[in-house]
Amino acid sequence: ESWNVRGRSDFLHSGAPEIVLGFNLAVGVFIFAIVAMVVQLLMFHRGLKREGMTTYQFIMQDSQDTRDKAVIRSRVKERRTLELSRNRLEGRGFMEKTRIQIGGMKFCG
Repeated sequence: ESWNVRGRSDFLHSGAPEIVLGFNLAVGVFIFAIVAMVVQLLMFHRGLKREGMTTYQFIMQDSQDTRDKAVIRSRVKERRTLELSRNRLEGRGFMEKTRIQIGGMKFCG
């Protein structure tokens, strides 16, 4: 017997080219996404090389920056809580409380 798959397959003769086309498009999109991620990684490392940094140095710097931002956020939250307590004790109004809560936005007047 012959291995004539195309001749024996009802799958390819019964409207299946749309299925094959859909599968090929899905694989193409998947490969495009992978290539885009590899290009992004290469560009990232090119930038690191331009700055004279290793990946480890970048990770350590990013970690330190994250810790610094967390400390600043903590201090701001603590200060805001203190100011809200002071506001409550002094009996200030709604506008002052709102200004403190939204971060010290300045109002006209």
